[in-house]
Amino acid sequence: MNQTIKKLEEIVEREGVDYLHDEPYEVYLELTDAKVCPKNIAGGILLVLLNEILYDNEDIADDIAAFTETISKECGLTERISEYVACILASLYSEDNRRKWNGEQSEIEEFLSEDLDLDWYGSGYWYGNNAPIECNYDAHFTIRPKDTKLILNNLSSDLKITPLISCDELTILIEDQISDYLDRMFDDFLMEAENELNEFLDSSFEVFCPPDEYSPPSADDFNCLKHLKNWCKENGFTVVSFEGNGSKY
Repeated sequence: MNQTIKKLEEIVEREGVDYLHDEPYEVYLELTDAKVCPKNIAGGILLVLLNEILYDNEDIADDIAAFTETISKECGLTERISEYVACILASLYSEDNRRKWNGEQSEIEEFLSEDLDLDWYGSGYWYGNNAPIECNYDAHFTIRPKDTKLILNNLSSDLKITPLISCDELTILIEDQISDYLDRMFDDFLMEAENELNEFLDSSFEVFCPPDEYSPPSADDFNCLKHLKNWCKENGFTVVSFEGNGSKY
């Protein structure tokens, strides 16, 4: 099936998408000459093109079940062959391919060409002398795709999803990944701050640490920008701008 799809994509790239409808028999001959699929499958594709099922109604390929039923009804093919042909043509007429044929950016190309404006909100507690202290951190930042190869490698499993994941969905995916990472870093920070605070409360600070020389930890001490830069470096992005602040107590 993949060889058939690839061959059809080569034909469209060389001749244009209208060639499929203008010269359906030539398409059939190319498929059979290249031996990328059995003749009954090539013949099924020919019948779909001759009946102009996809002409001016390419969205029909987005629903495999409905597309299969239409092919079976209009072309008189068995359900098995109709479904096979439907899967081939649905892949050929994917949203990503249609965007490319219309001269538009693909979803991933659009995603890689734009800055991402994202937010993160961290929330948690630490305990000082058995008293809970609520800690929050708000951040708004802009990041930019930098290492395309690294980004595509990290997103490879998500980009195999059908239908193709959208640009907005990719942005949400990245925001979720960053949020999970910063949540873990913030949890580690709160744990360290709680240990530091309790060590201070348990010590004889009058001798070792006079009160005027001690500054209790606060969520504002969380170095969010540093952690964000670390995540970006590991995932192919760069930080463009950053604003963030944490609660003082």
